[in-house]
Amino acid sequence: PISATSDSNINDVTRFNHDRDEALIDELKSKTNRLISKPIGSLTSAQMKQTVDLFHSWIYMHSGVGAEHATQVFHRIVDENVVGSPRAQFNNNMIQELILMWREVDPKQCTAQSHEIIEKLRALLDEKYIPYNLIISTLSKCREVDAAKYSSHLLQQLLDRTNKDYFNGSIQNKIK
Repeated sequence: PISATSDSNINDVTRFNHDRDEALIDELKSKTNRLISKPIGSLTSAQMKQTVDLFHSWIYMHSGVGAEHATQVFHRIVDENVVGSPRAQFNNNMIQELILMWREVDPKQCTAQSHEIIEKLRALLDEKYIPYNLIISTLSKCREVDAAKYSSHLLQQLLDRTNKDYFNGSIQNKIK
């Protein structure tokens, strides 16, 4: 049986963790704001590593605040790539983690955030390097009508591009 004393102790521990989490969130927000305020293309190798670490710290928060800030940091990494910074690197795992986080914390925002990620990537990558399959797969588990419609739209774009490539001969030549 739980006594009134142990209930009190549990509340103290919960309160302590909440206070610690609030302090951590404030620290991460401060780091994010400092990062975002720096001119694009100016990050050093050490700062870029800190940026990736900051992204993962926000991802591990599993909250709406974490998703918003992880998105800001991810956009900054992509922006660094767009201006040609050799230190700015991201991978498909980061994209998937970000979309999964949005799916978990706010499924209704998952589609909009996925679209925003794709638009950011289009500024940087050739269409054939954008991880559409990964994004479609993640959205398919979202259980939102908008996610299904957007997945269908992305699939249609892929089919249209594949058909265009096929009829232009680029795929036919690879088959022979």
